Amino acid sequence: MERAMLLSTLRAGAAGVGLIVLTLAPAAMAQPQEREPGQLHISVEGTASAIPDIARVSAGVVAEANSASEAMTEQRARMNRIIATVRDSGVDERDIQTAGISLSPIYHRNPERSSPRINGYRASNRVNITVRDLKKVGAALDALVAAGANDIGNISFAFSEQEQLLTEARTNAVAALEARRDFYARTAGLKIGRLLSLSESGGMRPPRPMEYAMRAEAMDSAPTPVSPGESEVSVGLSAVYEIKE
Repeated sequence: MERAMLLSTLRAGAAGVGLIVLTLAPAAMAQPQEREPGQLHISVEGTASAIPDIARVSAGVVAEANSASEAMTEQRARMNRIIATVRDSGVDERDIQTAGISLSPIYHRNPERSSPRINGYRASNRVNITVRDLKKVGAALDALVAAGANDIGNISFAFSEQEQLLTEARTNAVAALEARRDFYARTAGLKIGRLLSLSESGGMRPPRPMEYAMRAEAMDSAPTPVSPGESEVSVGLSAVYEIKE
């Protein structure tokens, strides 16, 4: 009898708990949830352009000989003449930088042999030169060849005052960002709130590097023509704005 009464009490208690849960669950679901504010993502670009006033030239020497020491001696003699020529032309010591020196064997492959045979050695030496007077670039290239350079790479251009151009590009980017923000606010009827984030990217867009072809004409002819053209600096801005309800 007591056991039957106890089971009856437990069932009643369990039923009561079930009623409480079912009653509270809808109330919990009905609680208002905070909505995240909408966001407006905008990406723009600002640019500034000018004519570069610095040229960077890569010049080198490649020498081949029967022995490694002979190849290194030959490239060293030529490179010394090249550096002396560059210094005599008025290039500052800080604008002359060795880019790389290498020595490697030259192999001769004989179809009748399984392994190749060393037939000599190739030594190379390369130097990067910064020319700060663009009027002298053409004559400098010809002088390098006359001094013994037989491997001249591409010519690139840069600005001595690049930070000023970047400031101009940033100013243009901010103006473009504000114009784009106001456009969406006006045409889409948005209420733009505070700026949530802002990031920057970009840099210089140089013209395509020029290739220098060693000429066969006499070196007393007109210097090799070099035209720097116009280069562009760009700054990209990515912004996230809050959209008010």
